Amino acid sequence: MLDAISAVASTATGNIPALVKSVLPDMLNRTSLFTTKYFPLVIHDWTPPLYEGTFTLEVKGKGESHMQDDNETWEVNRVAKGKIYSIFRGYNVRDTLYTEGRGGYYFQVEDLHDVSVQDTLTHNFLGGGGCLGKVEPIAESFKVNGPVADLSAPYTLQAGQMELKSQHANGADSMLVNVTAAWSLPCRYVHTMTDYPTESGIQSMDIPIKFTDTLPPHPQSLNGVNTQTQTVVIGGAKGEVKAVMHWELHKVKGSGK
Repeated sequence: MLDAISAVASTATGNIPALVKSVLPDMLNRTSLFTTKYFPLVIHDWTPPLYEGTFTLEVKGKGESHMQDDNETWEVNRVAKGKIYSIFRGYNVRDTLYTEGRGGYYFQVEDLHDVSVQDTLTHNFLGGGGCLGKVEPIAESFKVNGPVADLSAPYTLQAGQMELKSQHANGADSMLVNVTAAWSLPCRYVHTMTDYPTESGIQSMDIPIKFTDTLPPHPQSLNGVNTQTQTVVIGGAKGEVKAVMHWELHKVKGSGK
């Protein structure tokens, strides 16, 4: 409109174009001829919501070694349940994310409960020769029961986190989940050997697991299950340990939007 009036005014005498260009914008801003309009806008917010959840971890396995005059077996049997908390509780999540809100989002794995550890190791071998070349077998056993920690109080894992990363690739949106959990669990052990006094004490039992998964973006809840299998050698006997982790996350209210 300013250009149209200026074009007409330019045909008149005097310095009207300069006057129009300097005065007209202010006049238009003050008049009620043009009113303000409000329009709703739909915004796609890529900031991950707050989640909390639970997990169940089972670690089981066994191994054995059979040699001449020397047999050894072991068994691992562990179960633990716990909670997963967002470390962003009470914080502004938007200040921690990358460009366009797609970035890392971390959780703490903590508060163990319903923990059971039942590990055993048995070793039978022939001992050294005694009088007249007599050889006596020696039996050795190692049993671990636990935990000895007071799990009625909050028991935080020494290490554990869950990372959710919102990403957009090849025209599709998804959420990448990386989970690591590893803690040192204090358990009681009893060590016995033939013709030797029984020994007992407390030791730490390490339980590690890692996995990666891809899920739809920002649903109301997330859940998954992952299995990790590893070959280990305990006391010279090779065996296989299998770890299975079930986890779930659900949205909770938080300061982030």
